[in-house]
This record gives sequence, C-alpha cells and structure tokens, in this order.
Amino acid sequence: MKTNRLFKLCLLIVIAGLYGWQANAQSVKYTYDAAGNRETRSKLTVQSMNRAAVTNGETQPADTTEKADEPTQLEEMLGETKITIYPNPTKGMLRVDIAANKIPKDARIYLFNVSGTLVRQLTGVSATNNIDISAQPAGTYIMRIMLDKENVSVWKIIKE
Repeated sequence: MKTNRLFKLCLLIVIAGLYGWQANAQSVKYTYDAAGNRETRSKLTVQSMNRAAVTNGETQPADTTEKADEPTQLEEMLGETKITIYPNPTKGMLRVDIAANKIPKDARIYLFNVSGTLVRQLTGVSATNNIDISAQPAGTYIMRIMLDKENVSVWKIIKE
C-alpha cells in the first residue's frame, strides 16, 4: 500500500514538472571553520526553474551571503523576564540586560570556560550588567543566568 502511494506521489511530481508548475524554494547553506564555528550563512533562493539564472547550461540559484562573525544581539524570555546579551561574539566587554519588574536578590550570572572552570561570577544582578572578559583568552564560554531555581538560562558566548 505504501509503495502505491509513493508511486502516485512521484508521478504527480513528474507531471507537475512536465506542465511547468512553478514553486518557490529556499534553503540555507552554512560554512564552518576547522574549530566548528560558523563562518557564513548563504540564503539560496530559486523562485522557479524558468526564472533562475542559467550559466553554462546549469541552473544557478540566487545567492546572498551574510558573515556570521558580525556581532549579534541575543534575546530570550526567561519566565516573564526578557534577557538580552550583546555583542556576541565579543572582543571583551559583554552586556547583559534583564528587563523585569523586580529582579530577585539571589539572581546570579556565571561564566565558565569550555573546560568548566568558573571564570566570572556576578551577584547583585541589576537591569544592566557589564561583564569584562578582555583578560580571558579567545574562545567559547558558557554563561549561566539564574534568576531563581526555576528560571535558569544557558548561553554560548564567543570571545574573539
């Protein structure tokens, strides 16, 4: 029964191609360096086979590439609290904004290196927190934000 359904689906796809039905397609291609860090993100868009550029007899999709090493702003809702971390990757100064009506007194921010060693610990967390990691070597760090026992968030931080 499954073979019959698969055959009908394949037949429908072939017929659609013969009659020139147009479909939009989009995919994303990533490139990585030797350490596994993303370097670029390419958006490949083909509106239809009839509209795509043809070079040397081959269809070439439109290609737009964004650099992954541009600093970004990371946001997440932790319970009813909005947390924003930027820039990531950072050259040394990292900012953590916590948008909450009331930040618990026991809120903490921990920063660990990849081997699990505690690099920085912030107590007395406020709405705006600046974390200076310029003295730390370049690499990947793990930031753990604890507002209380139920609201914990983990982030990957890149130091250039």
